[in-house]
Amino acid sequence: MKRPFYSLRTGILANLIFLILAAMLLINAVMIKLAENDLLHSRVREGKSLANALSIALQSYLRNPEKTLLLGRKHTLEENIKYLLAQSPYSEVVFVSTSGNRQFTVGQWNQGKEDAVALCRQSIVTGKPSITFNGSTWAVMWLGYENVKVSAPVKIGGRSVGAVAICSHLSDLYTHLRQSEKIILIYIVLNTIILLAAGMFLLSRVVIKPIQRLLKVTEEFEDIETMALAPEPSRNEIGQLSHSLRMMLNRLEQNKQQLKDHIASLERANEELRRTQEEVVRSEKLASVGRLAAGVAHEIGNPVGVVLGYLDLMKNQELSESEMNDALERCESEINRINRIIRQ
Repeated sequence: MKRPFYSLRTGILANLIFLILAAMLLINAVMIKLAENDLLHSRVREGKSLANALSIALQSYLRNPEKTLLLGRKHTLEENIKYLLAQSPYSEVVFVSTSGNRQFTVGQWNQGKEDAVALCRQSIVTGKPSITFNGSTWAVMWLGYENVKVSAPVKIGGRSVGAVAICSHLSDLYTHLRQSEKIILIYIVLNTIILLAAGMFLLSRVVIKPIQRLLKVTEEFEDIETMALAPEPSRNEIGQLSHSLRMMLNRLEQNKQQLKDHIASLERANEELRRTQEEVVRSEKLASVGRLAAGVAHEIGNPVGVVLGYLDLMKNQELSESEMNDALERCESEINRINRIIRQ
């Protein structure tokens, strides 16, 4: 029997590897996405808190520009803002007055400054904090936002006098996620190896070995009496397959015995037919001999009658010598005719 190019064990192993890796990578992608969303929400919450703190600092500054107290210490406004930025992941600040003109900025605004000004104007109009994500960069397994901007209105006496916007770059967040992903991938590889080992052990015990036993039985099957099928300890598909194979082999053995009986019956019928045919041939030969004898007797009877007639004529009448010779010649002719008939 020609063996397959790859065994059942190899096929199951390949499918298990594919399914487990696909499931693990999908779980990894979901976990990374959830972690990314959590970190972004945390960054936004920090931005809102920082924007509110800056709004309070600006309120104090606008009420008394000469003296601004923050955190129990006396600092200039720019020093206070830099101090707050140093304690957070945000690095740029812009303040816009109600007229829409930019008053001052803190940090290196290489790009996105106009977006921050527009966000401040939105907070001035709505009187509420505003959030926006800008740009795109490679995150972990997909593109993500490059930075986040948060704005908050600055109010004095319940009236908006301006708005402050802050910006945070998200590259450090994605770096942290990529480092976490490496650890997760290591766990995925380890889990895949463990699951494959456990899965192959269980599959080999529950599926592959019973199938190999059934395959061996079918290859070595010669007689139902010498067949030794494995017991059927379970009622699963393997047990049902073993039972079906046993029933099939029993039917094959019954059909085999019926075929033997049928062949024996055909042999007996053939022998009877052969004897009957021999008898028919013998009878036909005898009939042919009888017909031949009748034909020969008929053919011989005429010249014999002629010879007997001439002999009777020669015996009862006195014939001349010439007539006697003529009668003898005729008798000789008829006897030669009889001789030719016999030799044909």
